[in-house]
Amino acid sequence: MEIRKAVPEDKNTIIKLWDYCFNTDSEEFRKHYFNNIYSPENTVVSLKNEIITTSFQLNPYQFSFEGKEIDTKYIVGISSFPEFRGDGSVYQIFNHIFNHLYNSEMPFVFLMAIDYGLYRPYGFSSIMDKSILSGKTKSLYQKTEKNYKFIPVSKKSDKKSIDKLTSYYNLTIKNNYSDYIIRNKKNFYNNLEELFADNGYAAYLENNGEIAGYLFYYFDKDKIVVKEMLYDNSNVLKEILKFVYNHNTQTPVFEIRDDFPKTTSLFLPNPREVKWEIMPFLMARVINLKSFLSLTNIQNQINDEIRLQIVDKNIKENNCLCILKPKGIFYEQPDRGKNWDISIDISLLPSLFFGYISPEEGMRQSYLYQSNSKEKINDFFTCFNKSKNMFFNEYV
Repeated sequence: MEIRKAVPEDKNTIIKLWDYCFNTDSEEFRKHYFNNIYSPENTVVSLKNEIITTSFQLNPYQFSFEGKEIDTKYIVGISSFPEFRGDGSVYQIFNHIFNHLYNSEMPFVFLMAIDYGLYRPYGFSSIMDKSILSGKTKSLYQKTEKNYKFIPVSKKSDKKSIDKLTSYYNLTIKNNYSDYIIRNKKNFYNNLEELFADNGYAAYLENNGEIAGYLFYYFDKDKIVVKEMLYDNSNVLKEILKFVYNHNTQTPVFEIRDDFPKTTSLFLPNPREVKWEIMPFLMARVINLKSFLSLTNIQNQINDEIRLQIVDKNIKENNCLCILKPKGIFYEQPDRGKNWDISIDISLLPSLFFGYISPEEGMRQSYLYQSNSKEKINDFFTCFNKSKNMFFNEYV
């Protein structure tokens, strides 16, 4: 089996592979993806007898983690032709990209999984859910001050509008989220193009010439779906809810993908009329342990020295003894004896550091760690006793 980076001549085969595996995607979306986002430079393929069997795409993104801006990858489009499934090519590609990204000192990567069970053995773990509010559109009625003007966004919108939306996004996200995707103008434009390819719509709210919020939405039969919304304050949220309500004769049902469902529920006449669901959305994997821990301030959270053994079944270079001290992190070779306080599987770290699970929930994941000291394990998990919220709404 050969593993290599894709070349331009591979594109048609990779498109066929995409069409076979993701046949629910519209032709417009597929055209948008392969014309604007796909790059052979960011694609890895496996071959047997010079025939492509499997492909991965590693799309680049900038991400703010713990207040630090980093470059990372978002793994999408994991696909294999049916006759080659189960042949080990996915395992081989993961090993290939793990090795390459480890050497480039990448702290972590993201993945949106269809089947979470397929990727946990590779060290991926859940870091983010999406909250979905749904119900009758009439239940969203709001009294508003009518101080805002809704302005539609389209493919023909001027460059200045996209620039203003991008700036608004980055400033508002920074003020409201602890960890988040950083969008440049190209990212924001691509997100809009993706929305339009799926027959979606976008609009922003303006007050005194300044953007105060926006929403991306589309129609699915008798339902209006808000794919993304961002707002400055509760008055803007009420305006967005009223905007959706105004579609009640057109679409009797609504669905809102909401990062703050409790906040939204406070403005509904009767929250019991609304259904609230949780949808697992995103996984992450630590790639280079030292790079990852250098982004954190865990050493400032502990009360005393902790000897933390890291176990990584896929990236052997990450296996080590981390000595966490208030003055720093020190690394030694893995301790083959039991001269450690805690031995932890690396897959638990993303869920903890991204705030997906609480310290109490972490301690219930006992299949992922061992401890020789109750006091040390309590000290370790207490490091993560902080509230975090994350924004990530990229789909490719």
